[in-house]
Amino acid sequence: MRIVIILNSMKPKPNRRTIFVVALIWVIAQAPFAVAAQAISTSCNYHAASYSVLLPNSFDLDQNAVMKVRYRETGASAWKEGFPPDRIGESFVGSLFQLQPDTEYELEGVLIDSIPSILQIPLPLTSMRTRAEPNIQATTTIKWVSPNGSGNAYTEAAPGDLKTLLASGMVSCGTTVFLKHGVYHTGEMSLSLTSDCSEASPVNLIAAP
Repeated sequence: MRIVIILNSMKPKPNRRTIFVVALIWVIAQAPFAVAAQAISTSCNYHAASYSVLLPNSFDLDQNAVMKVRYRETGASAWKEGFPPDRIGESFVGSLFQLQPDTEYELEGVLIDSIPSILQIPLPLTSMRTRAEPNIQATTTIKWVSPNGSGNAYTEAAPGDLKTLLASGMVSCGTTVFLKHGVYHTGEMSLSLTSDCSEASPVNLIAAP
């Protein structure tokens, strides 16, 4: 944007300084509107998503700007307000929670700065999709453990100790370990496998049904 101010050669009038100040304020107030809107970067999980916006160069040097976001499922009419994001360096970073798996959402935001005048920069509408939950099935080899388990039966009726089981060599590719309800105070644990497991034959550690 280019501003040209022409002052005539007439003798200064009482209100000439006032006109100049008004013109200067107009220039300052209008210049920020040339700032380009930034894209919203997203990263989704099953029930949550994170987003970030890198601020334009020389924008909000006094660091008093804020950002507002809202989101909705694609196709829905009602928007939900998101938690205000945090300012980290030259970016705003935030998260969305209680999302549904394998669902597409729309996210939009606005940058708001109040100095020298109220300025709002709309951010482009962004689409994102949460991840689909994996379908984990128990394998044919099943071991049961509990917080107070003992012995080496590792059955539902006589569960064993988790740390002992993992160190026993009885867990190999294709083994499912069911963990019964409770708090496990195991400390450090290790599991040694003699071969790499495939996607079709994994080692599963699952909460007991």
